[in-house]
Amino acid sequence: MACATPVVGIREGGVRESVFDGKTGFLVDRDPHACANALDKLLSDADLRERLGAEGRSLVESQWTWDRTGRRIEQAFERLATS
Repeated sequence: MACATPVVGIREGGVRESVFDGKTGFLVDRDPHACANALDKLLSDADLRERLGAEGRSLVESQWTWDRTGRRIEQAFERLATS
């Protein structure tokens, strides 16, 4: 997403936290046909690729900064220290 490229990811784990289905890419079940269909949709629609790519880049720029990441790590350490 940082490269303005839409993502096709499996709807599991941490991927669900960063890829927003239909907004920054597509989330699919662990199924080769579902993955292929999502990729086909992106490959056949340049406007969709551009829109999802731009949304993904915007999300990365606003949410995945060093400052924000540092604050999250600091907050995690504070929670651990007070537990």
